[in-house]
Amino acid sequence: MVELTATLFNTRDEHCETVIALARGGEITAAMFPSDHRLIRFLTEAKRAGLRVPEDLSVTGWDGVYDDDGLLGLTTVRIPIEAAAVRAMTVMRSMLATPGEVAVRHERLRGSFVPGSTLAPVTR
Repeated sequence: MVELTATLFNTRDEHCETVIALARGGEITAAMFPSDHRLIRFLTEAKRAGLRVPEDLSVTGWDGVYDDDGLLGLTTVRIPIEAAAVRAMTVMRSMLATPGEVAVRHERLRGSFVPGSTLAPVTR
């Protein structure tokens, strides 16, 4: 496993060249991007570089915000955006009512796998 750190406010092609080089070098067979937006950007760069998805590299996104009805064929993990938004409103209401008194909490929300055409079957 190779972990690349991504910035919150990134350049359009952050780490695309690195991922392409790792795939060409046989060091990775799959890559997971921190958002579907970044996955889409990578697909553009991979195509320009002649890297075939999923034949040369399987890729997945993370958030599932694009409801593409299979048009893009993105493999992703959809986070429950609706539940996250409801929770965020509750926390914001508490913060406004009692500034400085709302403790930091880490919460888990169950995501769901969204199959697509960017993920190849496991071969090794």
